[in-house]
Amino acid sequence: MGMKNQPPALRPFLPQDLKAVSELFRASIEDLTADDYDEKQREAWISGSNDEAAFGARLAENLTILAFQQTKLAGFASFKNNQILDMLYVHPDFSGQGVGGYLLEAIEKLAAHRGVKKITLESSDTAKDFFIARGYAPQSRITHLRMDQWLGVTTMTKELEDLNKLIGLNKIKTQIIDIILYYTLYNKMSELCRKINCNKKPSFNFEFDIFKKDRNCLILYFNVQKRISQFRF
Repeated sequence: MGMKNQPPALRPFLPQDLKAVSELFRASIEDLTADDYDEKQREAWISGSNDEAAFGARLAENLTILAFQQTKLAGFASFKNNQILDMLYVHPDFSGQGVGGYLLEAIEKLAAHRGVKKITLESSDTAKDFFIARGYAPQSRITHLRMDQWLGVTTMTKELEDLNKLIGLNKIKTQIIDIILYYTLYNKMSELCRKINCNKKPSFNFEFDIFKKDRNCLILYFNVQKRISQFRF
């Protein structure tokens, strides 16, 4: 079991996290939504991760952050197109311990940093009260057809506060800055890859040779490496 009331450590999603994130996704749906969705509906929902490559690409294309308790993956959240909370899942072992709220707060602060004024999401029946308690307003009821199963969700929105008010002076701020730096670095890596016609997808296994070609990127590289190294497991 996780450590109740202990704030989780946050870091960005990396390609090597895919297996653990996929397993958490399945376990969360299977164990935490049974009161609202029957077995066939849950199987249809879980099928969204069956194509591991596609699921990994979805996580990588979004702004995806992970929450850890000690060395255990406790949850993850994924933000799409600077407007949509695409996914937010917590491992059953850490349910009810504040992990989901911590991840949601992180996404809101990252979104505010990017100038986002409103977040939209589709909530399961299981998570609806969770989002309402955090200021999200229900908009409409819709259904999705997956594997011949209808899955009901509620669209919800929240207007974000001013960035300075939203960030505040608390423990989560430093980790948010780490994640902002990481994604800034990743974007710089991608840009440099295009400039040198590098066909490899940016990763933390070969970036140094690319970054030493650009002094500003090299400084950012060392900044990020230092600040996120403590979150690698």
